[in-house]
Amino acid sequence: MKPSRCWPILSLCALCLGASDALAHSPIKGLGTFYSHFLDPLVAPAHALLLVAAALMLGLQGRAAARAGLIALIAGFAIGLALTAAGLRMGVAEQAILAAAVVIGAAISLDRRMPTLLAVMAATVAGLLIGLDSEIDGASARERWLVLAGLASGIVFFATVIAGMTVLQKQPVVRIGLRVVGSWIVAAAVMTLALSVAQQAKRGPSTSAVEMLRTASC
Repeated sequence: MKPSRCWPILSLCALCLGASDALAHSPIKGLGTFYSHFLDPLVAPAHALLLVAAALMLGLQGRAAARAGLIALIAGFAIGLALTAAGLRMGVAEQAILAAAVVIGAAISLDRRMPTLLAVMAATVAGLLIGLDSEIDGASARERWLVLAGLASGIVFFATVIAGMTVLQKQPVVRIGLRVVGSWIVAAAVMTLALSVAQQAKRGPSTSAVEMLRTASC
């Protein structure tokens, strides 16, 4: 396998990680409801970081682990999306998604095989977090179903493609490139996390937190 064959996967990762924050959770004009939400994993920065990290991590574990992990990631996403659609969102903060991306990105940069169970659990958590943080908008029932279908299809497609292409990379130089991508994910997630925490600190404690403190003091 020639090292040049790693370019497709590196290019796809760059596309995911280079998404604009201005497009996050917003329909893309001209694409329609389904396709704009199909691309949502690319245009929501925190989701893109975690999805790319999880898919790369699974691909580096080998075919068997990648297959089991993809099923777990999709199942976790489906559960999170179902809870969101039912109005049972758990208030997942962006910081939790970015923190998970940091941990998985660090594992990629180390390029160490992990137990299959651990990889599956990490993929499940990644999918669940993305599902719980996904926006399901739409005025009509038909639009909401299109949103759900687009989100699910996008996650399945991009996770499968990235993990599948990663499994095929055996050359040492290619794996070094993937480790560099893992380091980029860590750096991008840490910077985004720091900005998110700083912005939240400027806004002050949330309303729910203030109410809890008032209740506790009474």
